Amino acid sequence: MEDILGISIIRDPGTQTNFDLLAIHGINGHPYHTWTHPNGAKWLEDYLPEDMPNARIMTFGYNSQIFTSSKGFVTDFAEQLLQHLMSIRRSTDSTNRPIIFLCHSLGGLVVKKALTLAQEAHDAAAVRKSTILVAFMGTPHRGSQLASYAEIAVTCIKTTGFKANTANIHHLKLDSDALEELGSQFGSLLQMENIKVLTFYELRPIKLAGIAEVIVVPKWSAKLGLGPPLETIIPVDADHRQIAQFTGRSSKQYEVFRSNIVFASSPYAQMTQTNECLSKDRKWKQIILWLGGLRCQPGPALRKECVEGTCKWIYEKQKFQNWRGSKRPAGLWIYGKPGVGKTVLSSYISHLLRSEDGNLVITLYCHLYRSLNEPLYALLRDILLQALQLPYLSTIVKQRLLDLESQISALSDISFDTLLEIVDKMLYSTSKLVLIVDGIDELEQEAANLEYILHKIHTISQSGGLCKILIVSRNTSTLERLLGSWQMMAISSVDSLHDISIFLHRKLRHMSHLGDRRDEVIERLVDGSKGLFLWADLAVSEIDHLRTWNEVQALLESGNCGLDAIYATVIKQLDTSSKGLCRIRARALPLVSIAYRPLRLEEIQELLAVEVSKGFVEPGNRILGGWSTLSRACGPFLEINELGTVELIRVSAKEFLMTHQWAGSLAQEHLIDGSAEIEMTCLCLTYLSFNDFGRTREDIKLDIDSLNQKYPMLEYASQFWPVHFLRSEKITTLQLVLLDKFLNCQCSAIWATMFYPYFSIRHGETIETTLTIQHSILANLERNLRTCGNDDLGLSNRCIEKCRRLLLDSTRNSLVMEKFHSGPAAKVTLKKSLRFAKCCCALNELEAAKEVASEALKIAEETFGRMQPLTLQLQRMKLYIRTRIQHKSPTLDSYNVIPDFVILVKTHIKGIWS
Repeated sequence: MEDILGISIIRDPGTQTNFDLLAIHGINGHPYHTWTHPNGAKWLEDYLPEDMPNARIMTFGYNSQIFTSSKGFVTDFAEQLLQHLMSIRRSTDSTNRPIIFLCHSLGGLVVKKALTLAQEAHDAAAVRKSTILVAFMGTPHRGSQLASYAEIAVTCIKTTGFKANTANIHHLKLDSDALEELGSQFGSLLQMENIKVLTFYELRPIKLAGIAEVIVVPKWSAKLGLGPPLETIIPVDADHRQIAQFTGRSSKQYEVFRSNIVFASSPYAQMTQTNECLSKDRKWKQIILWLGGLRCQPGPALRKECVEGTCKWIYEKQKFQNWRGSKRPAGLWIYGKPGVGKTVLSSYISHLLRSEDGNLVITLYCHLYRSLNEPLYALLRDILLQALQLPYLSTIVKQRLLDLESQISALSDISFDTLLEIVDKMLYSTSKLVLIVDGIDELEQEAANLEYILHKIHTISQSGGLCKILIVSRNTSTLERLLGSWQMMAISSVDSLHDISIFLHRKLRHMSHLGDRRDEVIERLVDGSKGLFLWADLAVSEIDHLRTWNEVQALLESGNCGLDAIYATVIKQLDTSSKGLCRIRARALPLVSIAYRPLRLEEIQELLAVEVSKGFVEPGNRILGGWSTLSRACGPFLEINELGTVELIRVSAKEFLMTHQWAGSLAQEHLIDGSAEIEMTCLCLTYLSFNDFGRTREDIKLDIDSLNQKYPMLEYASQFWPVHFLRSEKITTLQLVLLDKFLNCQCSAIWATMFYPYFSIRHGETIETTLTIQHSILANLERNLRTCGNDDLGLSNRCIEKCRRLLLDSTRNSLVMEKFHSGPAAKVTLKKSLRFAKCCCALNELEAAKEVASEALKIAEETFGRMQPLTLQLQRMKLYIRTRIQHKSPTLDSYNVIPDFVILVKTHIKGIWS
């Protein structure tokens, strides 16, 4: 084959270029011959450059031949197209230049696939963002009947010894699943990027084997079905081959084509290079703000300074020295029990390596991300933010982020996978880079993403990467499975005993009440600690409150029986405080333990002030003194960071509070039904039923931010009340009473349409994802209510009915949004129409169900044909609704539906056997 593969430039206006136009031929086509008429007229080469003087005109060649040994498929051709196009655009500094694609037949499917690939964290995503127009000429979006005949014929020829590629012919068969999926993805992309489409379809048949005549791509397959203004449909009096060929400049067909292309691209005709890109300074400021937006400031654990003289034992460890001195990529996992000082050790190693010339050190403290909805996403952003503060790395990362910013509509659209890809490449390509990750075991709730990250890190540390990686954490079963092949080093109690001695000398030197027994206390505490810093720290806190030697002696004799024992001792000590502090602790600790995310101080204060029985916040219940009082009530169990987020001091503390008998006994006394989950559910439902939230939607819409400031628990209650309801061990009568009150007032409508979407979108969810999640929440809630087995059936049924109403509203909103983004003819839209019709039937709103099902059925028949499975489902739903309506007022006409059902059954059978 002659060298026609790749992109060839037909005409380049140089500095006068305002946009690119790229032509892509179809199956068995040619980058030049496809666009050349049998009379020799070369409109792409001779006419179009004159009619579009500011366009760089190019043509793309790929091996779409049928009789070839190549096994290339549409996805392969699409990837080739992206790589060749990005190569040319990079070399001419035109990555943001607007693009027009001109496609014949299979070439249209190649372009569709290329743009959907570029949508998914691809290096060529700028191509998608720059595309302004796609012109399809005889593209079989839903396949071609001719493809089935061709596949049979080619298969027969292959048996004679000829090599042939039937994959692309198979791809073009009618109702191909691949075409259907591609069409759905592409429809969403067009809506999102506002790309215009010109659809040219053929009117003349082509002779098949000199006998029969068929239209290769009929109108129903050639059009996308988006409708104006996105899609313009233009009939062409030509066959499938000559739809892309014109007899001459004066040809009426060429004039129609030229005027449509020029008109569609006219808004860009006067565009200059200056207007193509935004100011880099302004874009960079937005990127920095975005990277730092989810970053937590160091909390109390990092404010504890590394005592001078501690952590020196690490120098004696051969595995650490091997890792530190390695000239190659290396990974080391240092693990230890809870409380042995792992975070302090990580901080020490970080400072040690930073002091050495040439090291580029990035240190991540994972406990800082626990208060975020997507902690691992925040971790990746923090890596990039720290990389920007390091020499050499800043240049690489800055350019990559600027390129990425130009390819998306909003920085929040950058996916987890895209960030991981940037980090991955950075770690692979940078020498003298050290990545230290402390406490990654605290993020195990995101198991799938955590495993993905650790797999990437392991690959880099063991093979082609240039950086060194250190992980410091607890030894959990998950991490042992994921990091089992790493170099490992355990922190033993012996390693930390010397450090604990230094720490205790520093802590106890100001405790004058110990007198000349201070050294004895230190010695016995060191022995009793068994190497646990946390135990020693908690013991020091207790000794500070003891004033008799007998009390100190009792503590020293108890020794370290494990963290649970010291936690229980702390609780026992706290129980001697006032009844008021005990009540605060008895409610605060269980609620903090089961909270879906860490709570802010003002949220905890608000929670504890809610009176479920009265239905409002009781000002007299508010904690006086804020954190000071909460800290006195809960002792060392809670810590607060600079952002005001309150968390349990360690994961081990949460495990203790969730399982220890102390928690169970206090729960029965102070929590509703002895359950923190039920208590949290009732508090959230009570909160959301406040009168202030029952105003009209117009008033609320303008006031959500100020309401959130006035009512600190509004955001948490809106997002997570269903989570706690569904996690409750049982559904109590009180929960049902509160749910019934909430669902039967204006507050539930405000929650469904205003609060929940508002807070979800503010945390980075798209409106489509938000509505889908809300639909799932309501469906699960209804299912739980039906199976809960509560004695009050009337109350349960009222709640189920109202849940269905909310579900109907949610489904309707989701359908409206899908129509806007994917178009009314998209398969995903029609599926949501079917779901909405089912919801209407469940509530006996049969006329509404009939209307939506009839409209969807008509669109499905026009778009996909009567035999498509979704069309048959919609037809069945329409007949079912008709039967339900006639059943309500039975007459002789009611039996008219029976023949229609018989026809439907026959159609199903025909669809199976045809």
